[in-house]
Amino acid sequence: MSNNLLHTAQDALCIKSVNLRSSNLSIRNGLDVEDIDKDHATPQSFGWVKRVREFEEDKNGDGIKIWQYKFNYEVGVRLVPDNEEKQSFEEDNYEALIHVMAEFQAVYDSKEKMIEEHLEAFSENNVGFNVWPYWRELVQSYCCRIAFHPPIEIPLYKSLIRKPEDKQLSNEE
Repeated sequence: MSNNLLHTAQDALCIKSVNLRSSNLSIRNGLDVEDIDKDHATPQSFGWVKRVREFEEDKNGDGIKIWQYKFNYEVGVRLVPDNEEKQSFEEDNYEALIHVMAEFQAVYDSKEKMIEEHLEAFSENNVGFNVWPYWRELVQSYCCRIAFHPPIEIPLYKSLIRKPEDKQLSNEE
């Protein structure tokens, strides 16, 4: 990926909001959180841009177009016992000790239309960074609500697992 693509997108896109679209918390069936051995459990995380949508509009009716980009970012964390760490996120039947998932929508405005390569570079490097504080707060809030202390640690943002084959770009006006 070219840094020029990323810098062009960063210069053009102005964040407007980060909104929660869905969230889910689950605790392993039959388990009380106070029985979890925190010293022998490991958090596992994933995060990726699931979808990007583009909208073109004339907000003021003056013929000046604005483009709005909505990035849906899916993120999750689960706590697994160290002796079960090899379990995959794709295994439908695996039940983590604690599992938190969410989808956020980050909304950006731009005075210029972005090309797909700009959106891909921005998806890989910026969207998660903008979503991360909201994600951290959600996980801490959920942990507090279930009396799991200290909460599952959400570290500083770094690029996580990406699933580009599932990413979709759609134009909607």
